[in-house]
Amino acid sequence: MAELPGAARDGYTFEGWFTAAEGGDAVTADTVFDKDTTVFAHWKKNVVSATPSVKLSTSAYTYNGKVKTPGVKVSVNGTVLTKDNYSVSYGKGRKNVGKYTVKVTLKNDYAGSKTVSFKITPELLRFYDYDLNHVAEPGDFDVMIGGSSQAEKIARLTLK
Repeated sequence: MAELPGAARDGYTFEGWFTAAEGGDAVTADTVFDKDTTVFAHWKKNVVSATPSVKLSTSAYTYNGKVKTPGVKVSVNGTVLTKDNYSVSYGKGRKNVGKYTVKVTLKNDYAGSKTVSFKITPELLRFYDYDLNHVAEPGDFDVMIGGSSQAEKIARLTLK
């Protein structure tokens, strides 16, 4: 055969003809068969490479001692993606005052990633200083839960 026929499939790139559905030997115009043989088209799924748009459900929390995990909305070129087209990884901690990262990595039909951040602010740890400025000073805070300072439930918080 002087030339092998081509093939087309929406959303895929034709990689050639092979002697097996998976793997197998490549078939070219020079391949000689000594009997009837089925050949198989191999395809590679086309992937959209992009930097996704990532919107967090909130970009700032007020400190309360609990781990924060904001929700994400991911889109590519204006199309909102379903959760099976991306994975989300959150930075460690996400409990104390500070800035934390959220990384979204595209998968399946898409390739790319984006890292965004959110803050946990010390609003509940602010107080009025000598000059009546509303401030949050770095240091350790003991939070006592109970009817008096003799309370048995005490948590130590560090504001950096």
